Amino acid sequence: MNKEQAQKENFEKHCNDCGLNKEDYNKEIKFKGEIYNLIGFRLRSKKYPLLVKSKRNGKMYKMPITLFWINVYISQYQEILK
Repeated sequence: MNKEQAQKENFEKHCNDCGLNKEDYNKEIKFKGEIYNLIGFRLRSKKYPLLVKSKRNGKMYKMPITLFWINVYISQYQEILK
């Protein structure tokens, strides 16, 4: 099993703990002009539980879950406006 498969399985195992779905794995999050992909969790962290990977440089970062939900609502709103 490679690292990406292990990350995906871990994500699917714990996604319900953070109120997310299995389909949210690798979902794009836009923040400060950059695009990140949701790849995992830091379950012990209350402030920054999401692990994301930058599309620009491939580095991993931690983010608050509120950024994910803000991105979801913005994308849904943009779909309504179309």
